[in-house]
Amino acid sequence: MRSSESGNALIYILIGVTLFAALGFAVSQSNRGNNLALTSERSKLAAAEIIEFANTVGAATGQIRLRGFADTAVSFENDFAGGYANANCTDDICKIFHIDGGAVIYKTPPAEWLDTTQTGNPGYGVWVVSGNNTAEQIGDDATPDLILFLPYVRQEICKAINDHLGVTNPSGEPPEEADTIKSYANIFTGAYGNPTPVETLDLPASVRGARAACFEGTTTPPANTYHYFHVLIAR
Repeated sequence: MRSSESGNALIYILIGVTLFAALGFAVSQSNRGNNLALTSERSKLAAAEIIEFANTVGAATGQIRLRGFADTAVSFENDFAGGYANANCTDDICKIFHIDGGAVIYKTPPAEWLDTTQTGNPGYGVWVVSGNNTAEQIGDDATPDLILFLPYVRQEICKAINDHLGVTNPSGEPPEEADTIKSYANIFTGAYGNPTPVETLDLPASVRGARAACFEGTTTPPANTYHYFHVLIAR
């Protein structure tokens, strides 16, 4: 009798172990699916935040110009990315990131937005304002525009940005920039095309004319890296 009871107990234990293993597998698969969905939702959220910040900077730039300041006097000086002091701006009222100016709160790009293999490259981890590139079919193609960049974003966020903006991702991938863009080390401090030459954002025809989009760099910056741009002032 005792032997029979012992055998039954062992069977129950084995059944319990099997059920527990099956339950653990089901939970792990469920969590895996949730993580994939969360990654997609985080990409969409990041895209929305990136676009919102750029729109805010763009609106503040327009506001400062409406106060009578020339575009060359708009200052992007901030406490997070150095080198933006603009000698043409002699009052806080023409500073984008000052409470008396554009009153924009600088948003440091979170690490999860970025391609961490590019750490250390110029422009990594900060917003870049450049007067050394021309966005095609926006203003005069021979004249550099004032452009806000977020370099080295993750590919999935890049695609989500374009989806949000209604920009085509050819074959499901961000459009390729076929030329080179000016180094992100060349930032705007009141002068355009300094140093020269000015480079063109050579994007596919379907993207030309867009004031904002995300693209893949194919030469400089490095190939297989992704970059968001927003034209602040078309010239």
